[in-house]
Amino acid sequence: MSNQEKVKLSVNGQIAKLKEKGITFNITNEQKAENFLIQNSYFFRIKSYCKNYNKINDKYHDLEFAYLVDLSTIDMHFRRFITRLTLDIEHVLKTKLIADFNNTKSDGYDVIEGFFGTPDGKECKAFLQKIFLHSTNNQQPSFQIIKKYHLQGYPIWAFVEVIQFGHLKRFYDYFYKLYPNKKYKSTKDNIFRVQCLRNAAAHDNCLLHSLKTRISDCPKNSYNYLISNRHSIFNKQIECFKNIDNQKIEELLKNQTVGDFVSSLLVFNEICTSQKMKYHCYKELKTLFSRRFTRNRLYYQNNLYIVDAYYFLLAIVRFFFKNAKVNN
Repeated sequence: MSNQEKVKLSVNGQIAKLKEKGITFNITNEQKAENFLIQNSYFFRIKSYCKNYNKINDKYHDLEFAYLVDLSTIDMHFRRFITRLTLDIEHVLKTKLIADFNNTKSDGYDVIEGFFGTPDGKECKAFLQKIFLHSTNNQQPSFQIIKKYHLQGYPIWAFVEVIQFGHLKRFYDYFYKLYPNKKYKSTKDNIFRVQCLRNAAAHDNCLLHSLKTRISDCPKNSYNYLISNRHSIFNKQIECFKNIDNQKIEELLKNQTVGDFVSSLLVFNEICTSQKMKYHCYKELKTLFSRRFTRNRLYYQNNLYIVDAYYFLLAIVRFFFKNAKVNN
């Protein structure tokens, strides 16, 4: 017999458990809910979105199963966008690194050899060594690069093509300690947040499961940027946020997903030099916020955690889109 607290539930049992917690099935009936839990998602995942709602006497208040389904769908679209955004950030980071390297006296090999001498570099080298040992018959470009350079030494232009984002972030820090750079100083604290958001999206984690939670750490660079541009970003953009104060900005940024997402947008906006790339990125994001995210807006009208996060991010997205459009 298992002594674990949680027990296996049939789909009918899962529906019963949701009803027991106060979740209603007026919009989506129980049969359709069962089909959804079998074909589209699963109980543990869909229930995670309940964290956005308050409880009264251990029962969720004003929560329909349909709300959870819609949130899970919005989250899927959000993760897909974040995946593309963080891939673009990785690309522009590499482009910036190579461009800045070209302005140094390094031959491209010495800087990688120096990095491999650090604790972070040793870990990266061990990772590449592991890949090298299994790359003999692999024809993918990254494996072929590793096969070609692993024994003779990596030049920076080959190195950035084969490392993971986490290793890229560490090398980014190492490189700009050797060759100080203004844009590095303005983005360094946010790169880790890009990495966290990227990893969460890549591992299909739920990102919008708890917009009401707050962590103690507020991204300082993002906070400083928003308060410095507060009147341009929020004034007249969104009625409920036109008089937003610094305390409210800090509170919203303390949500992990909101803080990481805003930080990622700021990194992209800072280091991306292509106005067209920015324009199309923000246009896609603005369309997502204005259309899909609002399709069932009435579901969330009584949930201030979701409403506040949405309008806060929408104001920021509109600000970036407007500036990219003006300069496009």
